[in-house]
Amino acid sequence: MLQEQIDLLEIITNKQYNNPEINTLFKGLLYSPWQCSNKLIDKYVSKSLAKIVKRYKQSVLHFVFNTTKFNYYQTYICGIYLELNDSNTGEEANFLAQLNLYKEIISEDLEKANLNFDELSSQGQDTLVGLYIYATIAVYEVAGIIQPIDNSKHFHLKIKECYLDAYLIKQFRTFCNQLSRISDYSTLYHLTTNFGLPQLQKNSEPLKNITNHLIDKTLSINIKYLDTSLSYSFQQLFNRAQLLTFLYCYLVHHCSTPNKIELKPVKIHNADILKARFNQNEIDNLVADIDNRTGFYNTVLERTEVNDWLNLKNFNLYYMFNIHAKSLLDKSLRAHQKWFEINYLIPYLRKELDQERFIIGQGFKRTNKYQNRIANYDVDVVIYDKKTDLIYFCQLKHTVNFLTTNFRNELNTFSSEILEKGVNQLIALREIINDDLIKQQLITAFQNTPLTKSYIRKNDFSKNSRFILIHNMQDFDFCIKNSITLYEWNTLRNLLKGSSVYTKIDKDHYYRGEKIKELPIDLADLNAVKEHSHMNNNINSSFKISKEYLELSIYSHSQTVIFNKIIKNNIKLDCIAPYFN
Repeated sequence: MLQEQIDLLEIITNKQYNNPEINTLFKGLLYSPWQCSNKLIDKYVSKSLAKIVKRYKQSVLHFVFNTTKFNYYQTYICGIYLELNDSNTGEEANFLAQLNLYKEIISEDLEKANLNFDELSSQGQDTLVGLYIYATIAVYEVAGIIQPIDNSKHFHLKIKECYLDAYLIKQFRTFCNQLSRISDYSTLYHLTTNFGLPQLQKNSEPLKNITNHLIDKTLSINIKYLDTSLSYSFQQLFNRAQLLTFLYCYLVHHCSTPNKIELKPVKIHNADILKARFNQNEIDNLVADIDNRTGFYNTVLERTEVNDWLNLKNFNLYYMFNIHAKSLLDKSLRAHQKWFEINYLIPYLRKELDQERFIIGQGFKRTNKYQNRIANYDVDVVIYDKKTDLIYFCQLKHTVNFLTTNFRNELNTFSSEILEKGVNQLIALREIINDDLIKQQLITAFQNTPLTKSYIRKNDFSKNSRFILIHNMQDFDFCIKNSITLYEWNTLRNLLKGSSVYTKIDKDHYYRGEKIKELPIDLADLNAVKEHSHMNNNINSSFKISKEYLELSIYSHSQTVIFNKIIKNNIKLDCIAPYFN
């Protein structure tokens, strides 16, 4: 059997839900942490880290909310400068993506207090980022994943050795997500460069082709496998998706190189969208589609105070497609509960995978006859790999969700009902995998395929069975939950096809895609996938990570007030801490 794997999210959620006080502490640290209870911080967080967290809390209350006053002699951290380096190689790590994620969740929390992050002073912004970083580190420390380094002159933390593999898998997941987004960005950059923005009009062939690709990748909807009864609903969705794709092309058009991603909103005139043959109703409906959402990702397009000028946000394609397609999907495709499993998943796998290597079987589940005797199991597709002699039992959970890529939402969704249900169904099957009842259902599932009845009856499935939950939530790629492997559909199908495309920076700092080789390995073994991945072996040097820790150098811009006299000072605080998110 596959060696048991550990997921950091599972460790944290187990710790959280086994202790009500720690649950309260984690929520306090992750949501508006300036309000977190000092009593709980002192009880569960190590003394050195607790001191820093509370120090930043005090600074935020002063510089953001103006609720504290300087004493006659008091020092406040009022700014930070962040550097992230690999302590072993000295390479600078990519910290920009993480910093942007913190900005997004900070903006969400500030919005509840009627504050805007961009309107705060630099002191307020910096102390907020510092607080959120250390609050996240505190969660990992209380969960027992990281620990202080003994006999250290400075405040240092390191990952416990037993969690190193789990930590590296989390980093691998982060890198894959980042590279997937970079690949989308690069594709649209070159599309805009090659054809020119004026040629990317509604229903033009270049825009239609790339929109179909993005819908398949982000929403897992492929027009080739969609039932004809859903054609009208899909066309409505496709029109909205074309507009989003055009807007993103407009965004990247303002970048001089494909690896320069704009962070600030770009101004776009209403007439520029109309020139691309989109109508005014489409524009107005997109602007109005906020659906009671708050935070950075409430909408992609906003009106300005100047007539006919709009703010086009820098946005993540994956989330924008989910957010602005949700209402369309809920009204139409949701009425056809099995459209993905029946119309897409199995036909796609049978057509697209190597038929010499893979045999695809139908799904099966517990029948009503056994509902009082056997736990509820359910699989949507079974995949037999001849090359590895492994059989993958796959349950599918397809959802349209609004989830920003940040740590606190990861924890919530990791314990959500949709994932729990799918995992429990596979666990129930795993417990009885060698029963005659299951073997008979497998014979039926693989009838009219090359997988013989004799093989199924004689095989010991406790040795070569693997259990995978397939979903369409990008944040939970390469996850483990109760020893069940979680894969995002787009990733799993690419691994099965041996045609996964990744993107890296070459010597001229341009992104380019390459295909990995076929992986004749156990896809449920995430360490094997990571180690054998061509992407992992050729990853850009700026993404290299240490086996032990990364150095997060925080320069504390502090000011000391003595009898109304301000003395400013810059102090470098060396903090060895894991690089999260």
